[in-house]
Amino acid sequence: MKTTALATLSGKTLIIDTDEGLISLAGADNIDFLTVNESTGNVIKEIKEALDLVEKNIAKYDNICLDTLTALSKMYIDIFLSQTKDGRQAYGQLNTALYPILRRLERFARQNGKNVIVTAQAEVTVDQEEKETIAPSIDGKTFLQKVVMPRFDGILALEVDALGKRKFITKPSGKWFAGIRDARGVLQAREEADFKLLFSKLKG
Repeated sequence: MKTTALATLSGKTLIIDTDEGLISLAGADNIDFLTVNESTGNVIKEIKEALDLVEKNIAKYDNICLDTLTALSKMYIDIFLSQTKDGRQAYGQLNTALYPILRRLERFARQNGKNVIVTAQAEVTVDQEEKETIAPSIDGKTFLQKVVMPRFDGILALEVDALGKRKFITKPSGKWFAGIRDARGVLQAREEADFKLLFSKLKG
């Protein structure tokens, strides 16, 4: 569902696929793909080369997407845990490795004026008071709060209602972990799951 939402982006889109979940977008003439997964060999090397290629061809695209940060973080943590028995050290290495990736993606937005979308799978967690939270699933939870959130303009959640209608959740809502910078207050708490419409509202 999160992947098909990328089809609503207008203009030319480049997706770095780490999840092999792009079958629903096959054949779209405005979307190009770069695949990075465990089958390519050296994931760390491959993601760097993919970002280098994006930077070299940045002028061709309106939208740059990483799909998904969940899959990428899992591949990375598997590598680091295979190298050390110290879990804390491995997660420290994960944070160190993911940070420059997100910084480069951020620069594509800030310096090159591109729309940058990073997807993640949703995960339900329950705290000691039995309160449920649905948030992006990323290995290394503090990384989400300290690194991911400050780098980007917001975190959207994708909800499907009882009638099958998809909505973006743009503000903290019940158990949903979400929120997007909306200085002019133009967004409703739930918006149609269409990036073209969403960006049009935000940009006025």
